[in-house]
Amino acid sequence: MLTVVMMIPMASMLMVAGDLLSEKRVRVSMPYVLTAAIEESGSTVGIADSHIWELTTPTGAPDFAAMDEHLDAMQQLGVNTVRVIIPWRGNEPFGPPGTMPSPIEQSYWARSDYIINRAAERGMAVLGVLNHAPEWGGNFPEPWATIGLEEAPDPDLYAQYAARVVQRYGDKVGAYEIWNEPNSVTGWAPNVDAALYTEVLKAAYTAIKNVNGEDPNDPLVVAGVLGAVVTSPFTLDPRTFVATMYQNGAQGFFDALSFHPYHYSLPFSEGEVTNSEPWKANSPLEQVLAIRQMMIDNGDADLRIWATEYGLPTFGVNGVTEEQQQRYIQDFLTAWAELEDEDGTKFTGPAFLYTLRDAYISGELTEATSLGLFKYDLLTGEWVAKEAAKWLKDFLADPTNPTDPPPTNGGPGNLGEAIAQALQAFINQIQATVALLQQQVEGLINSVNAALTAVVQAIAAIFNPGSAVAPAVAPEVQSAVAEGARSAASALATENVTEDVTEDVTGDVVAARPISDETVEPEGTVEESLEAEEPTESVTVEPTETPESEPEGEEETGAVEGSAAEGESTDEAKEEEESQEEQSGGATDPAVVSDDDADLAEETVTKSRTPDVRVGIVARPAKAGGTDTTDDSTDDSDDTDAPSAENDGDDDSAGASGAESGEG
Repeated sequence: MLTVVMMIPMASMLMVAGDLLSEKRVRVSMPYVLTAAIEESGSTVGIADSHIWELTTPTGAPDFAAMDEHLDAMQQLGVNTVRVIIPWRGNEPFGPPGTMPSPIEQSYWARSDYIINRAAERGMAVLGVLNHAPEWGGNFPEPWATIGLEEAPDPDLYAQYAARVVQRYGDKVGAYEIWNEPNSVTGWAPNVDAALYTEVLKAAYTAIKNVNGEDPNDPLVVAGVLGAVVTSPFTLDPRTFVATMYQNGAQGFFDALSFHPYHYSLPFSEGEVTNSEPWKANSPLEQVLAIRQMMIDNGDADLRIWATEYGLPTFGVNGVTEEQQQRYIQDFLTAWAELEDEDGTKFTGPAFLYTLRDAYISGELTEATSLGLFKYDLLTGEWVAKEAAKWLKDFLADPTNPTDPPPTNGGPGNLGEAIAQALQAFINQIQATVALLQQQVEGLINSVNAALTAVVQAIAAIFNPGSAVAPAVAPEVQSAVAEGARSAASALATENVTEDVTEDVTGDVVAARPISDETVEPEGTVEESLEAEEPTESVTVEPTETPESEPEGEEETGAVEGSAAEGESTDEAKEEEESQEEQSGGATDPAVVSDDDADLAEETVTKSRTPDVRVGIVARPAKAGGTDTTDDSTDDSDDTDAPSAENDGDDDSAGASGAESGEG
């Protein structure tokens, strides 16, 4: 028994030794994937959400619940890549670490900490924007940051801040952008200086890469972050800016370049310059292609260009309809992913849409804050998906299939539908021509010709002997034409209702007034609105029928309020109007509220969320603890840049770009 007991451990040792020598044990290399790694593909779609950092409760504390709502809404759309600001002025407003007691300093980081940590918990990839220099971190002695401008940072101090951010968040942030739109004086005061920017870039790149030593999983450094502007006293063409960067040794100090191809009256894919359209030489597409060629010429052919902001406002002078916003976004995402070099190499990186939700400044919606994929219904207190959001959700669910397949019958089934479609095509062309005139007078003649051609072709198709509707022309033409005209007029009336000013059927103008003087970050969910097939219409407008649209021999009563049709009394006209209002459900523009409606709306809208410490970050509320003027000006210059006169109202492109820009 003693011998057996002694043999047991010896046998075990021999078995272990033999197993170690066995070829069955091999060394396996497991791939390591960062939690927040960003897929560098032109088909990657993200959302640039500048406003998430500033969400604030009525007490002035960070609104963490609202931040979660924003992240949830993105994932409901199918978006798992987010661009957020990590503002230097917000996180370190008074000085480097050690300036204030540690608990106070940590409280300033609470917003950024929560956003980054919650995004990482959801498995979302994060692109962080390192911008907004505090006064103590500026490159000049003048108080540019104090008076609301985005002052150029001191290269060394900025690099130290970048290193602290990387140390703090580790692999939760996949890439960092060095500043935001430094080719505009609103983003780089007091003067645009590509050479100084390059100095800042070099210092920041070196600091970021040195945090983890030789670790190949360092976050990416994205440079440029340029707006699609033209050269003026206040802006510098991005092509010139990038050329200056290379001349000052930028090569080797970035992993990607980024660009903001805003344009409100030209689809991105249609920006290629031609002999008949020389004005397109400054289009975002031409600027991207030129920048790409410079990258190739300077040995950076392996790097990509990211589009970290793109969108269109649905409010204001340059605002577009929700349908146009959707069409332009669809065009951009499709065209961006397909850009390639002559040898077929695709060179574009992720595309970020600006932004998730419309924002309200002092209770008002502005052009610069209306680029959201969701709008707020003041009467119901809910966030409603715009057409772009509903399309995006379907697109991301299955990007290989078109979301709007062509009709299976090859076209409209009756003359009325064909008439309506032809008139709508004409309306769309006229709207595009007016918008184009605001940007480039040279393109007016071509657009008018295109409009006339489209209408002629559409009408010709209707009466073509081979068309599906030709047999119905003879007996039904008058009533069909009238029905088509009514349909088109109704659609036009609905499209022309804006959130700013609306006109009732009498011709009286009713101006929209904000229901609050405070910043509103309303509450509400987006999941139900995404599931709806159609957005809830805010206004129902009965089309006015004119004698020209009436078929000969038919009598139709005019729908113009205040003037009864022949043979109808004034009282009868009023009764008919009241009946129409009841049938429409009393729907009105959310921005046009009566006294009773205002009371209802105020019950559903969250009051001002003014941050405890106002540091001039993004599109912040007006009330700023005594620094309201500074904050507002900062908003306009960085995060919610108002359009500039030089660029026909847009701070990000030669024609209609930029919208918000500052983080965003």
